[in-house]
Amino acid sequence: MFRTLKRLLPGRGMLAFRYRGTIIRTSAFKLLFLAVLTISMVMFMRLQGLFLAMPVQNEDKQFGSVLPKQHPKHRINYIPLPTDLLSSPRTSEFTTNNFLAARTSKKHVALPTPNLILPSLGDKKGTEPPIDIEKVRKIIQNINSQERIQNFEKFPSPLNENSMIIIIQVHNRPDYFSHLLRSLSAVSGIQDGLLVISHDFYSDFINSLVDAINFCKVLQIFFPYSMQLYPHEFPGTDPKDCPRDATRTRAKEIGCNNADHPDKYGHYREAKFTMTKHHWWWKANMVFDGLNITKNYNGPVVFLEEDHYASPDFYHVLKKLYETKLKDSNCDGGCDILTLGTYTLTPNYKTAGENVVELQKWRSVRHNMGMAFDRNTWESIKDCKQLFCAYDDYNWDWTLMRISQTCLRKPLKALVMKTPRVFHIGECGIHHKKKECNPDQTVSKFNSIIQDNADSFFPASLKVEHKFGEVSSSQPNGGWGDTRDHDLCLSFVKT
Repeated sequence: MFRTLKRLLPGRGMLAFRYRGTIIRTSAFKLLFLAVLTISMVMFMRLQGLFLAMPVQNEDKQFGSVLPKQHPKHRINYIPLPTDLLSSPRTSEFTTNNFLAARTSKKHVALPTPNLILPSLGDKKGTEPPIDIEKVRKIIQNINSQERIQNFEKFPSPLNENSMIIIIQVHNRPDYFSHLLRSLSAVSGIQDGLLVISHDFYSDFINSLVDAINFCKVLQIFFPYSMQLYPHEFPGTDPKDCPRDATRTRAKEIGCNNADHPDKYGHYREAKFTMTKHHWWWKANMVFDGLNITKNYNGPVVFLEEDHYASPDFYHVLKKLYETKLKDSNCDGGCDILTLGTYTLTPNYKTAGENVVELQKWRSVRHNMGMAFDRNTWESIKDCKQLFCAYDDYNWDWTLMRISQTCLRKPLKALVMKTPRVFHIGECGIHHKKKECNPDQTVSKFNSIIQDNADSFFPASLKVEHKFGEVSSSQPNGGWGDTRDHDLCLSFVKT
């Protein structure tokens, strides 16, 4: 025993051991130092992993100069997400190829389901406190100029030919908007896209809904000429503006601002109606010509509203529609607009034509929901800016119809899905007077249709059918006779 120890401890604290035929000698001090260093590194790495798993509390400090500083008012309701929500969204677990393969083999594959936790509505609806108008104007100006991309660190890929841009026009219906966001969280492939949310109402609570989005890149913009920001002056309602139903003679007598400019039916402007057309035109100009991230994007831009609802294969079908537009001989010189929604209830997709897309002349009242177009179509529309901004109709879609019929070289044609991928859940709003509005019931109805027709989603190909008929000329709806509206509208155009 003594001889063995003497070999292991040859003297003065030296250690010697044999490893694979090689004798290694070292001091006991060095060995102890290496052991302590190794244990310290392991503990440090475990602590680092714990900190990295924590929700991000201050993105500005974490990413330094990569992200511009956001106004603290806009961040007041930022909600740190649980760590399980910071991983890839559930849509990444679902692949179109797996779904198609399972359908071919007669196996059932569940469609993706919403995977988004949003702040509770509670009693928030209709309880927004009064705002400091000048302060909010500055906040909005700051947000619009920053063009901050939310979730960019999670989805850093630039926009390309496989991307899509969805732009949502949002007012102040958080209950509907919440349902739309949840439906988009279940859309397969949406992580490749950009969600542009265009507001005409500043709300801390609605901002908190946007902050909770975790499934794609997000960019918020705010319409800077809303009634909320200009409640007592144009483009809101100036106390010196003419009453809607005043006669022109009476308007002249009282000397109201716009006495010389009623609409074709003798009525004076109402700001609550003119704002929607202004907002639509402003956001279209912004997304195609005003935002840095989208200026070089030439793919389809989908226009949604806060009371829409998307199917899980919304993105897949959009790509198929755009491929058809670019490659199908039926679309030579046409297929200007892609329409994913219809107002017709379709309970059975197989009998209705699950993969059928109709090529028809674009009609505003039928083809304005979930519509998409690219830069080429936009340039044609923008060339008719004088007509868009002067036509006496407060509806943007009816105005677009007028452009199609009288200004463009040829009328707009649309590829319209016979079986919708965008649904309208809005029962209350500017054109709806229903007293009892329950979006939950409407969403439940459409979810049942989606689940009942699960095997009809994610079509491998689309079949084009022609459905042409004459589009009758329509009379303008009025509400857009004020030359101040014409001038403001033209000011949005980017040259």
